[in-house]
Amino acid sequence: MTSERFITDPIGLNPGMRFYKTGDLVQYTPEGTVTFLNRIDFQVKIRGFRIELGEIESVLSLYEPIREKVVVVKEDPSHEKMLVAYLVTENNVEINYQDLRQFLKERLPDYMVPSAFVRMESFPLTATLKIDRKALPEPESLAGSLSREYVEPRTQTEKELVKIWGSMLNAKKIGVNDDFFEIGGHSMIAVALIVRIEKEMGIRIPLATFFDRSTVALMAELIDNGPESLKWRSLVPIRPGGSKKPLFLVHGMGLNVLLYTTVVNYLDPDQPVYGLQAKGLNGVDEPLDTIEEIAAYYISEIMTVDPEGPYAMAGFSLGGRIAYEMARQIVAMGKSVSFLGLFDASADESYGNLPLPERTARRISHMMHYINWNISHFFREKSESKFDIIKRRLKGLEKKITGLDFKVENMDTISKGKRKELPKYLRRVHKANSRADRNYVIREYPGAVHLFKAQKQTFYITDPVAYGWDKMAKGGVFIHEIPGEHSNTFAPPNDKYFANVLQEHLNHSI
Repeated sequence: MTSERFITDPIGLNPGMRFYKTGDLVQYTPEGTVTFLNRIDFQVKIRGFRIELGEIESVLSLYEPIREKVVVVKEDPSHEKMLVAYLVTENNVEINYQDLRQFLKERLPDYMVPSAFVRMESFPLTATLKIDRKALPEPESLAGSLSREYVEPRTQTEKELVKIWGSMLNAKKIGVNDDFFEIGGHSMIAVALIVRIEKEMGIRIPLATFFDRSTVALMAELIDNGPESLKWRSLVPIRPGGSKKPLFLVHGMGLNVLLYTTVVNYLDPDQPVYGLQAKGLNGVDEPLDTIEEIAAYYISEIMTVDPEGPYAMAGFSLGGRIAYEMARQIVAMGKSVSFLGLFDASADESYGNLPLPERTARRISHMMHYINWNISHFFREKSESKFDIIKRRLKGLEKKITGLDFKVENMDTISKGKRKELPKYLRRVHKANSRADRNYVIREYPGAVHLFKAQKQTFYITDPVAYGWDKMAKGGVFIHEIPGEHSNTFAPPNDKYFANVLQEHLNHSI
């Protein structure tokens, strides 16, 4: 088995490297000195990333004409945490927020760039003359000043969409050319937005619309072109152009392919990419409930693009197991697979098809190992709240004991966190895919697989090295360790590294 590992140097100090010491954020300079940057009394966690608010404030202080600044965490309408920067400028001059956002992006990872900016004449103070963070006003918009020149809605469709977008993004002034992802949107809000549009406008828009229709103007144009333009299919042309062999990416348990948005941006410009999303998300087609059926259906979809192959495919978590079954079936057809990528997907054995006594015995054994692993993980993770670990692990243990269907966490964001308002057709698709995953029996595959493992393992896996694939993939397992953990594998700054490793091996696969 060939292994490739992501190597870091935890000992050496490089010029510009930042580190933390006794509550202070300091920087190692090229001259060999240590420079104080800011206090780090305020540490937060957003979408899996631990963020020092003091570090963001330090970078903001470098931007003229900012005189005072404070960064806090607020909640957007879908109950997701977001960063908001409050600013006081010299002589109360205006700020070009587009320039400020670009300035921050050049110096901070994307997940540390505030979603909103609020300029104030002065900050409210406590009795001890410190900034009263609780008294800071709510931001009027997720994006502060929008990043493009404002263009007001012109048609009735644009007006309706602007109203819905503004409600979901907590923005009072959205221009029709403002990009959804640039003004604070992300995949979880996108799902809620699509559901809201269907509820208020009676139009069901494919979620994949956000890949090439991520402004109000483009989305309105799609709607106004009529039902023919809103046709839905599992195959999503994320980036269809290019001279290389296409890469087909299978959805994870979220069932749509928006999670790959950032990674695709860092792949070679001439690398075609297609996504595969779950059948039934359109609310019309019946969902499939076995991995074998899902794989066969997706194969029929990709062959409309490339009838002969060889094929390059990959998937995240559940999608990795689907991609694996697709590769098995393609080889059985007498065709070839040039690349099979498994993104933090495990081959842990399924017990769903076993007789009840044997299934019960194996579940008990697995559960005991699971408990043991979590106890050791609890004492290793000193930096994380032990209460959060206990809460998360008990929820996972409950699912293992009861065999409850997988509940998609990000679907809690639908209509301000009310799961009961999730459309029935979406719940039906999730249940079908959960059932398929639970009952899938993994069989041997004659080729090799590329396992992309998150460096930080935060959940129990029977085989923490090869995730069980070395017993199944007779051509071997290539292991690539990727920064981050399961939930933020594709989030900045991990996305760029992930894309570079993926493209390198795609280039060598043919």
